[in-house]
Amino acid sequence: MGYCTLYGDMNGGYAPLGDLYKTEVYEVAKAINSRATVSPPITESTMTKAPSAELAPDQIDEDNLPAYTVLDPILEDWIERGIRNPSPLTEDILSRLHANEHKRWQLCPAPRVSNRAFGQGWRQPLASRR
Repeated sequence: MGYCTLYGDMNGGYAPLGDLYKTEVYEVAKAINSRATVSPPITESTMTKAPSAELAPDQIDEDNLPAYTVLDPILEDWIERGIRNPSPLTEDILSRLHANEHKRWQLCPAPRVSNRAFGQGWRQPLASRR
């Protein structure tokens, strides 16, 4: 969940991190850095920079989305456990998720590392009345 452009930043042949939530991606990056023998391969500025689609000056993802520490548990509950907490925030997130299903169908393959992968193992209708 976040911003992506078809045939732009979504372009590629394989997504090694495609089945991870954003908070998990940061955990992987920290683990990689902790194993470095000289200098961390992933810079501190990469780890601390606010996520941004860079669509406008000074725009950050949290202008329109909750922080990933809030977003990821909501998505994990829904995708992996089918739990839908009845809150306006959850409804907004799931509405956005379903509205962009057509983009997700065009993602490149990713290894499955979760119980219910968000990639090819998780199919939702492209068009439905919600």
